[in-house]
This record gives sequence, C-alpha cells and structure tokens, in this order.
Amino acid sequence: MKKILIVIGTRPEAIKMAPVYLELKEAEDLQPYILSTGQHIELLDEALSTFGLKADFRLDIMKEAQTLAYLTSALAEGLGRLYSEIAPDTVLVHGDTTTTLMGALMAFYMRIPVMHVEAGLRSDNRFEPFPEEINRRLVDQMADVLFPPTPMAKARIYEEKPEVVDIFTTGNTVVDALMWVKENKLEAIPLHKELKPKEYILLTAHRRENWGEPLRNIYKAVKHIVRETGLKVVYPVHPNPRVKNIAYDELGNVDGVILTEPMDYMSFLKHMSEARIVLSDSGGVQEEAPSFGVPVVLLRRVTERPEGVRTGHIVLAGTDTDTIVEKTLQMLNKKLPAYNPFGDGLAARRIADYIRYFLKLSTEKPDEWVISYE
Repeated sequence: MKKILIVIGTRPEAIKMAPVYLELKEAEDLQPYILSTGQHIELLDEALSTFGLKADFRLDIMKEAQTLAYLTSALAEGLGRLYSEIAPDTVLVHGDTTTTLMGALMAFYMRIPVMHVEAGLRSDNRFEPFPEEINRRLVDQMADVLFPPTPMAKARIYEEKPEVVDIFTTGNTVVDALMWVKENKLEAIPLHKELKPKEYILLTAHRRENWGEPLRNIYKAVKHIVRETGLKVVYPVHPNPRVKNIAYDELGNVDGVILTEPMDYMSFLKHMSEARIVLSDSGGVQEEAPSFGVPVVLLRRVTERPEGVRTGHIVLAGTDTDTIVEKTLQMLNKKLPAYNPFGDGLAARRIADYIRYFLKLSTEKPDEWVISYE
C-alpha cells in the first residue's frame, strides 16, 4: 500500500484537491492522507467538509497578521517534522501558495517524489500575482511529476526546458469539484434574500497586489456600474483587514451593493451560477464561471489562465476605474461558448491513474486530456 500525502493550506487548495483524494481513496493499492498546514483554518475546514472530508494531519500555523517570512519558516519546521513521521511514498501539492512552495521544498530536501497539480500556469510577471508567480515556477523545478491542467499550460512548461520529469495534462480539478457540487447539492442552496437570478453582479476582490489604491479604484467602478445598469452587486468580503476596512469604507452605505461575510463554497457557487456577470481578481473563479456560462471581468492586468481569454469567457480589465466600467458593460450581454475551456470533470481520475502508473502499480499509461483552443 503506497502512502500518498496531499498537502493543502487554503480553501482553494482544499476544493481542488478534494476530488483527487476521493479518487485515490477508491484505489485498493493507494492510501491517501490529507495534511492541513492551517495557512487558512476555518475556510479550509469548511471546504473539506463540503465533500465529507477532514484533515488527517494538522499544523495549524495560522496567526493574526501573519507574514510571508513567518509562514515560510513555520512551514519548513512543521512539514519537515511531519514528513519524517508519516514517511509518504509521494507528496502532492497544488497550485502556487506558500504551503505549496514549502510542501514541495521540504519533500525535495528529503528526496520524497513531488507531484504538482495545476502546474505550468504563468502570468509572465513575477509580481502579479505575488508571491504566487514565483512559487509555482519554483515548484515546477522541484517536482518529479507535473500535472498541467491544459495543453497551453503544458506548452509553457516545455518552453522553459525543464529537467526530465513526467508531464501529464489532466484538466483542472476545480471543474470536478464544481460538477460534484452542482449535481449533489447546488439546487437546494438559497440565494441572498435581496437577490433575483440574473439581476445582480457577483464581486470578489482581495488579492495582495490590489491592496490599497487599486481596491479603491475597483470599488469606484462598482458604484458607477450600479448606477449605470440598475443591477445589484453582492460582495462576500474577505476577512483580511486590508480588504475589509476599505470595502466597508467605500461600499458600506451604497444602495444596491450587498456586503456579506465570506460565503461557504456551496453558497458561493450558487451565487456565481445565478449571477449576470462576475467581477473578480481571483484565479479559481476564472475556471469555475465558464461551467455556468457566466462571463468574467478580471480585475487584474495579467492572467495565468489565458485559455478563458482566448475563448471569450474572460476579459482583462485591470484596476483602472473607467476600464472596469467599460469592459463590464461590454460583457453584460455577451454570448459565451457552451463549454468550459479548463476541464471536463475527469481530472482527478486521470491524476489517480497516472500516480498508479508512476509508482509502477499499473503498466498502462493513461490518456491525457486534449482540447483545442483554435
């Protein structure tokens, strides 16, 4: 029985790795475990519980006003200790967080094979998103197996001429998670009492590079859009004081703008599915909204997910107030292609099959996910 350790620290990681854990659990010759670093705690546990899961091992390193330096040092010490105790046969990390970087680095130090889910994403700007762009580049250099979600992400890996590693395209596991929730739980979730389907905009904005004046510019655009369109805006506000304080200062008393506490995963998907459009600086929202046919105005200057821009599901707006307003009005009535360019819901199965192949538990190499963006 091979031990597979899945290392997660944030809610997006929990959501995207839950389908992988569930698929690995079905294999008779694999024993998956979840290690939660606690980079986020409440949001991560809530996401796992959506899928009936909980962490097998915990670090709980989160503290108020934590810095990247603190996170990095705490993760190094804690992960090194737990890896020695657990002795996994391989470590799976996801995406680009500080947990991902240190999860891969400590495994590399201990010569434990590293597998990187959602490899190959690039914005080509090392400070946007910060520090994620550098994190994922470094992890791709340390990993033994890279699981790019799309052919475009795979092509970026090859452009960088990596050392010989296994590279296998899977589709994005967030589509697996979304489809599971959509089929099992979404219908019963209520909308906010002040909202009607397709008569509101969903807003998310919290990224580190947008703190300060960029956030204020976004909120000014939101006020203009509400006046111009008559649509309501619902905004689950991130709890970080650097976001929350500005949000309530700028939008707290604006008619038509509804500020809420962070939503659980199912509620968030429900509000996304019924929105007219989404304004967001998130990564995962870009991958989720296409499954509902909802356009995304991206509140960033660059994206590591160009697939959605190419297919028209996403438009880049940055944080300039006038540009956000202009792009939003353009996208409000846009007809989108009826497919998700990021995955087909079978990514976790492909990952599990390839892990068995890599660990020589199967002699049959599985087929990669193939999609054309032409």
